[in-house]
Amino acid sequence: MQPAPTWHDNDVDGIHRVATRIGIVDGVRGPQETVSVLRNLAVRTGRDPNQRIALYAEIARTTCDLDAPVCIRCPLKDACEFHARMQTERHKSRSVIRRLWGR
Repeated sequence: MQPAPTWHDNDVDGIHRVATRIGIVDGVRGPQETVSVLRNLAVRTGRDPNQRIALYAEIARTTCDLDAPVCIRCPLKDACEFHARMQTERHKSRSVIRRLWGR
C-alpha cells in the first residue's frame, strides 16, 4: 500500500500557484484562503481534504515550478488554464504563415 501524501505549511505557496493555474481560485486570493477554499470544496464533494490538498502540494513540488513548469508530466494539464494559454502562445509563435508575414 502506498503511503498517503502529506503537505506542510511551507507548501502553501505552491498549492496556491497550482490552484490558480488550474483556475480553481483567482490570483487575488491569498495562499491561506486558497487552502480553505480547497478544503471546503473537497468536503462538499465527499473527499478527504488533506489528501486533496496534498495532491496539489505534490504537483507543486514535482512539476508545477514557478519559473519553468514541466507541464508534460502534470496529471492536471488538461484542466489547466496556464497550460492551455502556453500552448496557444507557442502555437502562434511557431506558425509558418505568421513568420512569413511578420505577424
